[in-house]
Amino acid sequence: MTAEDEFSAVFARHYRDVERYLYRRAPDAPVTDLVAEVFLVAWRRWEELPAGRELPWLYAAAGHVLANELRGRQRHRRLAPPRSRCAWPAPAAGCGPRSRRHLRHRRSSAHRPGSRHEETH
Repeated sequence: MTAEDEFSAVFARHYRDVERYLYRRAPDAPVTDLVAEVFLVAWRRWEELPAGRELPWLYAAAGHVLANELRGRQRHRRLAPPRSRCAWPAPAAGCGPRSRRHLRHRRSSAHRPGSRHEETH
């Protein structure tokens, strides 16, 4: 049996086990992608997999892949700019320079003499 055949057999036998393992630990994670990553690692390190003990090895690899995913998410949250109350390009009602408070202020200051919003004729 070739390495490809052995790997295919392990993949077919344990794919669902690894999928369930990851889903139980992180149901909101991209589980399908993580399972693919686990089996990619298994293929690259095929010679290191202990014969007859593939599933525990795959579980350990899945734990490492999941930890990497969670660290990446945390790093992304730390580096992403904070969300402001107003979103660009379509600000929510009451946000930005055209908010009601801003327009109310402009209308009231337009009637004061010497105001910068005062119209000149």
